[in-house]
Amino acid sequence: MRHPQAWMVSLYRYMLNGAFDYNERKKKKGQNRKLEFDDFVKYILVNPPKYVRFLGLKQIDYLSDRNGKLKVPFHKLENIESINDFFEKNNIMIRFDQIRHDNMSNGGASYDWKTYYDKYPSVVNIIYHYLKDDSVTLGYDVYMGSGSTNK
Repeated sequence: MRHPQAWMVSLYRYMLNGAFDYNERKKKKGQNRKLEFDDFVKYILVNPPKYVRFLGLKQIDYLSDRNGKLKVPFHKLENIESINDFFEKNNIMIRFDQIRHDNMSNGGASYDWKTYYDKYPSVVNIIYHYLKDDSVTLGYDVYMGSGSTNK
């Protein structure tokens, strides 16, 4: 599992790389500006279009039953390369570099997801309230921006 705030940044980056038609629609209207992270968060979490409501943005939904009870074990995945530790601990005979990567943004270029919250601290509460079950159940602290963390 991933930190909910890191996951939201990853979704933003993935969608801006072609999986999201928002930018194309803006260009057709003569508005040639990139969708910024704060606008993206508000667009999909505050007043989402119908197709976004069915995406299943909460990770906990994939791990729990209808009553919210966890049904499967999970592994926190802060950095994709840390999956080698998981594989080794669970006697899985494969390494990260042997896995095909179809959904890697920018060719796997690394980035620090926290910089998005340093730049746009106003979205922290929006994301936290929407993904609170993920943060609480999976045991992640909320990054408030500029180096401060709270639960």
